[in-house]
Amino acid sequence: MILDRLNDGYFSTGFPGLDRLTGGLNRKRLLTFSAAPGGGMSTALLTVAAAAARQHVPTLYIDTESTEELVRSRLISNLSGITREALRGHLEGDDRDKTTLASEVIGAARFTIDTSVQSKNEILALALDLEPRLILIDGVRLLDAGRADTFAEDVAQTVIALKKMSGSLNAAICVTHPMPRSARPFDEPSVEPFVNHSDQFVLIKDNGWPGSVGGVEMNLMKNRSGPTETFCVTADFEHSRYLMPS
Repeated sequence: MILDRLNDGYFSTGFPGLDRLTGGLNRKRLLTFSAAPGGGMSTALLTVAAAAARQHVPTLYIDTESTEELVRSRLISNLSGITREALRGHLEGDDRDKTTLASEVIGAARFTIDTSVQSKNEILALALDLEPRLILIDGVRLLDAGRADTFAEDVAQTVIALKKMSGSLNAAICVTHPMPRSARPFDEPSVEPFVNHSDQFVLIKDNGWPGSVGGVEMNLMKNRSGPTETFCVTADFEHSRYLMPS
């Protein structure tokens, strides 16, 4: 069940377990999802995006590694329950109605997708024009990308700037950032700034449930507003979403 603005100014992340611990997303907050490459970070961000669209939250979705068409199709798949493969074919009847409804939900939420942005200043300019309540950034490490030998420092400056931006824009910001499988979040130079400056930091890990394909752990490792805890969900990558325990 999605929590819909349980507290004044808050809205659901789409993850009941995370909402329970944090009260949901709020303006001026920075939330980071981290995982090994291919570990479900984009799906987590799309789950937040779909929840925001259902709640009519004005949203700016930035993706530095994909196309607008792909992001939109993944979001429609999440909202409609129709696989991305099926969306590429000819839809009829109920399936066509579901995709139409999903598109209407996205439109009603003032949902903007941009895959051309490459810098923090471009995000700021877009946000000042669109006035979103939520900014989602997939592939934040590629913003203002510099030399390999200054990568960790560049990422740190980006995180600090985004935290300040959330305050000046009065918006929640949610980002993804990968982490090597063998690393610990507090020790990895490019991940440490996200842990230090985020209000919430969630590490996504395969939990190895026997017989439960796609089972993962969401480890809320940092929570400025309350307790830390691990909760479990199931990845449904065919529909670009996570399924919550019943």
